[in-house]
Amino acid sequence: MPPGHVNALFIQDATRLALDSVMDVYAEAIKQSAFLMWNHPGWKSQEPDGIPKIYPLHKILFERKWIHGIEFFNSSEYYPLVLTFCKQFNVAVMASSDNHGVISESYRESEYTNRPMTLVFARERTHEALKEALFAGRTLAYFRDMIAGKEEFARPFFYQCISVGQPYYENEKSVFFEVTNRSDVPFYLVNGIPEAPQSITLAANGITRVVVSRNVVSPLTYDVKNVLTGEEEVLKVELKY
Repeated sequence: MPPGHVNALFIQDATRLALDSVMDVYAEAIKQSAFLMWNHPGWKSQEPDGIPKIYPLHKILFERKWIHGIEFFNSSEYYPLVLTFCKQFNVAVMASSDNHGVISESYRESEYTNRPMTLVFARERTHEALKEALFAGRTLAYFRDMIAGKEEFARPFFYQCISVGQPYYENEKSVFFEVTNRSDVPFYLVNGIPEAPQSITLAANGITRVVVSRNVVSPLTYDVKNVLTGEEEVLKVELKY
């Protein structure tokens, strides 16, 4: 049911959007310098199979640059195909709770570590900086210990969150070092190389001890299974010690 639900951020007068033609509504929002976010594109009330689709009307909106972001996470759902759309049309990856009630009742511990939210990489703490970052697409989506977004933002985010220490002990068989995770997001590393841990959990706000064979040459390589960078892709990282 195109174009679906859309939020218009940063507008000055919502009453001027009460128009009969959907294209006139979009045009008025653009006149007001709105950031237009396509909400829950795989919502089953509109897409019974739960798969987001680009309809002819969406193509027109993208061509005119009248869509600036798409929700990857919404409520308790997520839509992997959105990452493909965001790359294809160069728009921001978004996340929202879409909550219509009491937020603390909808996202209770311990089932939920956090509600859906958009991480915006603004250059300063101002309204204009926030707006600039959203239009530039400098975002990541965050929900239930999962990060989703473009690799150009996911990679520096990961490396800003962690630090790898120098080896603090060695013996004839093994090398010992620690990885510090300064963020509230745990990282789940998998698919390690031979003679290194096959998986490592970097606990949020924690320090993780890693032991590798002396036969291993730094760096270690891993897939971060909870940092999604594509429809079927996760972030690949190195731990240099």
